[in-house]
Amino acid sequence: MKKNKKFSFNKFENSILNSKIIKPHNYIYISDNLIKRYLAWKRLFLVSNLLEKIDSSNNNLAVDFGCQRGLLMAYLCSKYKKTIGVDIKKEVLNDADKILKKEGFNNYQLVKIDKYSKKLPFKDKSVDLIACTDVLEHIDNLDEILSDFKRILKKTGYLVLSIPTENLLYKLGNFIDYKLRFSKKTVDADHINKINEIKTKLFSKFKIFKSKNLLFCFWIALLKRK
Repeated sequence: MKKNKKFSFNKFENSILNSKIIKPHNYIYISDNLIKRYLAWKRLFLVSNLLEKIDSSNNNLAVDFGCQRGLLMAYLCSKYKKTIGVDIKKEVLNDADKILKKEGFNNYQLVKIDKYSKKLPFKDKSVDLIACTDVLEHIDNLDEILSDFKRILKKTGYLVLSIPTENLLYKLGNFIDYKLRFSKKTVDADHINKINEIKTKLFSKFKIFKSKNLLFCFWIALLKRK
């Protein structure tokens, strides 16, 4: 069996920071705000640490929902036979394709969906892992999306995610970031769902396997379907 390409997050971070593929400098992973950039990369590191707890014999198909420019996908491509990135923006998928090709991966697919899709383009119980980092707070049809996550996950499947806590420390950091003009708007300006609401709906369909907190600003969890 062909082995996946080895992956180092530290080398990958340096590659992205030195790359000209990603242009907008208000993008958190290349932000001039060093704290904001640190938290963004640390979230990916913590997600990867949680995924190391999974039995590798089930590493067949991973789906990155809201994959953006494919930064987490690079790690998933090194661990799963195939990784499919899903997003609503064609331009970020184009960047993801360039980044993943530059890193030498070819075991991936990128899929554009409509913002209000209620059915993801996957068969029932066909996916081993769904990754969803900093996405659920933006979705206005949260119930439908979580139900669809459960539909496409195998019984042995996992859901890994990160969610902003939006507590006082988180809001203060966003306000300072905005006032220092690192961002054109506060990060939480377009958040529809708060963490307690997301957790309530999550726990009706999934149970926690492992979880971590990042400086009280982000909740990162690995869940199994009920």
